[in-house]
Amino acid sequence: MIDSGFSKPIRDIIKSRTSIRTFSKAPLPKSLDEKLTELLNEPQQSPFNGKCGFHTIDIPKLERDEQKKLGTYGFISGAPKFIAVTSENDSNYFREHIGYVLEKIILHLTDLGIGTCWIAGSFNKENFRAQLGLKDDVLLPIITPVGIPAKRRRIKEMGIRAMFKADKAQRQPWSKMFFRGDFSTPLDEKNAGDLKSAFEMIRLGPSAANRQPWRILVNSDGTICHFFIEPSNAHFSNFARFDIGIATCHFNLSLMEAGIQGAWKIMDQPQERPENYTYIISWQKT
Repeated sequence: MIDSGFSKPIRDIIKSRTSIRTFSKAPLPKSLDEKLTELLNEPQQSPFNGKCGFHTIDIPKLERDEQKKLGTYGFISGAPKFIAVTSENDSNYFREHIGYVLEKIILHLTDLGIGTCWIAGSFNKENFRAQLGLKDDVLLPIITPVGIPAKRRRIKEMGIRAMFKADKAQRQPWSKMFFRGDFSTPLDEKNAGDLKSAFEMIRLGPSAANRQPWRILVNSDGTICHFFIEPSNAHFSNFARFDIGIATCHFNLSLMEAGIQGAWKIMDQPQERPENYTYIISWQKT
């Protein structure tokens, strides 16, 4: 079963999604630009209690000096448009909410052939804020370029991908991410049952510097999944909360497509866990 909003199975879209940093410089065709506006204006829901806003910046409409101010430190080239995501930080889970809803939008754009790239740290936030006219109490944690991918990647982009081990073939193995009963027992793919595909879609998800901080503990009968983050260091702790939003998005969309019913909730977290693991949320079959 395919979600009515996607033209292909979600697993195929997730597998095809890749970070695009080099664009053709051509503006989006009118039909795609209208679809983008439609996606950004739709009510956005996630398993998390959070809110966020979406803003677009059309680069060709800016004066040349204004374009130069919107720097991304050489990471992005030729993007005709940016999406900026804002939040008033009105909940403890605003980062997870942004991760979920923006990733869903990005998957829709991928389905349409539009390139994107998650950017959290490598952009000039003050100049983007000034261009958008944001108030001081509004946060601007994430942007993504939007456009038609260039036919060839720049050498610099290929170097960035190699540095972050961005190819999906270089994702961490199941034994590092998924566990059954306790964190000393890795979950084998063969024993994942009807959740196997959804777990694999988590494994293929993007994350800050490709660190893949999600850790999922499944109970003994496979009916409850507890989601944790394991940030590798303090610098990446906030980024990891966006990443777990992305992971829950991939998981949830995969289950919905497969017709597997469940509910998200905050539960009493398992007592036995590594000290640096932070519990986020759980999913339970219904």
